[in-house]
Amino acid sequence: MKQRIDAGSTPFAATADVGDHLVALARAHIERIVLERFVAGVASCPPGPLREALDRLSDLWALWRLEQDAAWFAENGYFEASRARGIRAMVDALCAEVRIDALPLVEAFGFPDACLAAPIAFGDPAELRI
Repeated sequence: MKQRIDAGSTPFAATADVGDHLVALARAHIERIVLERFVAGVASCPPGPLREALDRLSDLWALWRLEQDAAWFAENGYFEASRARGIRAMVDALCAEVRIDALPLVEAFGFPDACLAAPIAFGDPAELRI
């Protein structure tokens, strides 16, 4: 923005020119804060099954976000195709692991059954095949 303003653009025009970058930057900043707080919350849990489930969930979210933006990382030289494939494989593996924790994690929120209208919400997770 400063370069544009120094070159004679108005602050409004400079902001409009880089608006998509500003939005992406803001989103990335918030996602970093969310992940940092999530990791800190997991670290404060006593060792045990809940901490392990939340740790897998935070790993899944972080890797899924990287997977979603893999094209940008590749375009800017941060990722090679092999790294993107590796991240995708890790996301798939973590999805399979998190699947067994899904029902207990959702139940922990105490949502009434009426709010969980999807048939999958009431099935036995052991019967689900992915």
